Amino acid sequence: MNKKQFLGVAYYPEAWEREQIAEDLDKMLEHGISCVRVAEFAWKTMEPEEGRFDFSLFREVVDACRERDIMVIMGTPGATPPLWLSEKYPDIYGLRADNKPRWHGGRQDCCYNHTEYLRHVTRMTEKMAEEFGKDQNVIGWQIDNEISSAKDGFFCVCDKCVTAYRGWLNQRFGGDVERYNREVGTGVFSSRIESFEQIYRPYDQWMHPAVKALWREFQRDCSTRYVQMQYDAIKKYTNQPVGTDMMPFFQELSYEDMSERMDIMQFNQYACDGLFNKQVYWSNLWYHAKKKPYWLTETSCCWNGSETSKYMRHPGFVEMNGWMHIASGAASINYWLWRTHYAGHELMHGSVIESNGRARHIKGEVQKLSRDMDACAELINDTAPVCNGLYVMSSTESDTTFEMQPMYNGFRYIDNVTDEFLALSNARLSPAAIPANGDFTDGRVLYTAHLTSLEYYDLAKRILDWVREGGVWVASALTDIRTKNGAKFIKRATGSLEDAADVTIDYTIPAYAPEAKDVPPVKVTGIGGTDLETMPYLFDTLIAGENAEVLASYTVGDYLEGRAAITSTPYGKGKIVVLGFIPTPESLAKIIKDICAEVGILPFVEASENMTVIERRGAFDAMIAVEREYETGSMTAPYDCTDLIDSTAYRRGERIAVGKYGVKVLKRLMGFDPV
Repeated sequence: MNKKQFLGVAYYPEAWEREQIAEDLDKMLEHGISCVRVAEFAWKTMEPEEGRFDFSLFREVVDACRERDIMVIMGTPGATPPLWLSEKYPDIYGLRADNKPRWHGGRQDCCYNHTEYLRHVTRMTEKMAEEFGKDQNVIGWQIDNEISSAKDGFFCVCDKCVTAYRGWLNQRFGGDVERYNREVGTGVFSSRIESFEQIYRPYDQWMHPAVKALWREFQRDCSTRYVQMQYDAIKKYTNQPVGTDMMPFFQELSYEDMSERMDIMQFNQYACDGLFNKQVYWSNLWYHAKKKPYWLTETSCCWNGSETSKYMRHPGFVEMNGWMHIASGAASINYWLWRTHYAGHELMHGSVIESNGRARHIKGEVQKLSRDMDACAELINDTAPVCNGLYVMSSTESDTTFEMQPMYNGFRYIDNVTDEFLALSNARLSPAAIPANGDFTDGRVLYTAHLTSLEYYDLAKRILDWVREGGVWVASALTDIRTKNGAKFIKRATGSLEDAADVTIDYTIPAYAPEAKDVPPVKVTGIGGTDLETMPYLFDTLIAGENAEVLASYTVGDYLEGRAAITSTPYGKGKIVVLGFIPTPESLAKIIKDICAEVGILPFVEASENMTVIERRGAFDAMIAVEREYETGSMTAPYDCTDLIDSTAYRRGERIAVGKYGVKVLKRLMGFDPV
């Protein structure tokens, strides 16, 4: 079987009697399920006592799945070590910032610097890979589950982590304590150190933001090492793709590291009404991080929850949610979970079937999505999402910087990036979201979204080399304002941006407090008299050099009026556009839409704002349109096409009505468009 596209579920046979396996698998087939993800929390089942491995339960599951043409994704169980390991090494569990130790019974609670824990995880992983690595219906592997280096703020702060942190800092600063003092800036609050041995773990208190950010980066590196060692163990025995399932937040892992080290991006998403717009960015990022299909390893088919159930989804959610990700590049949709546990954790989470085996209200919707995915298999497998040349770059490091020091009241990096990307998507410019190490060399316009430092991933050189060859770099406010270690620049406002763009940031002021009296909103006006709305965060006053052109100026604002707000400067064959303020998402879309038009990037379709429309190309041209806000929507057919789901044909220019959470999978009909 081994379909490239599939509908799957998380399955926990260790929680049930073995006699139920056959019944569960048969019911899965009835629902249109063709893949199961197993074993991610089953360490005790597979190693009941140290050194005695028993894979018989999962051997039975894998074999029974093969008999039914059901594929399997194997999950490694490091997140939940067995009690015998906890009792033998009580200190494998992390120490929280409040000095309270974690203990057995949760998940992702162990210290990634505990030698014995790492040894046992690697041994368990390798034994699993040796057992299942050659099974033809085991199509891939998931390392651990939702790894979080940001848990409880600082994850683990035990002595082992502190010792490892000192070594990490020693290496980062080349063994030079004076360099650490200088670059981190320890001249205030008596923070200067004489030796790396004087470095201690961070506390949940007011302290140096760069020190907290460095600790977070260190913990992410420990998480990366933890994932990498399992990846290496698995790859000894299989060529199937290996990844780790991540959540739609920065901080938890380095998305940059995972895009480089893993074979496939894996993503868990539980957004519901009012938050689904944010997913336009994340689903796009997971595809373009590797420019390869990703797996939606977890999502809800009805509601999520743990001790309490959270928020019922509207009718049609299954289809909308699934196609939203398929359109953006997902090759699979996997539900958490198949059957709700009858006892234990997360009893109130939604599932495909109930604990008692009865079908839920969404059975028909799950079956329909499965049928529709099969009917559209050629589109899913043989076409890919299109990027027309506009890239949007974000970074894990920038988010950490803003978390430790938000800088401006109300500014949240994640929210701003996702809102800006949604506006560019709604402008129908086919933007591609990429991490800071992502490939943009085939692009024509690059928007760097508040990348505080360009010292990571050789960014300054990579971007400027690309601009020199003809690219257009749109640098947002808050770009290039900090060093890699979170410090400001001493003799200039930016690292390389000012020099390259022939512009000076004369001074920067924050917005007035919302309750301040007699303060007119800041107004920015472009060359053609177009007004641009601003977000109430910060305002740079720009001084354009001889080579720079002023594209927009502040026309209202204390200390701002008459000063430049946007500049454009030729650089080699390309140019650099500097934004001195943060526009509203809609105004940003207006700015970038005009810039894109100059290089031939034009809107590819006309559609209402509640529609996500993704253009795809490959074996043929296609377009997937999804109404995501539970309202009626519409779009105009950009070419003669037919809907692969309901076979309806549309002529070029015809208005297409789309119902609440409606989906249109449109294949272009060649030879009919008027010339």
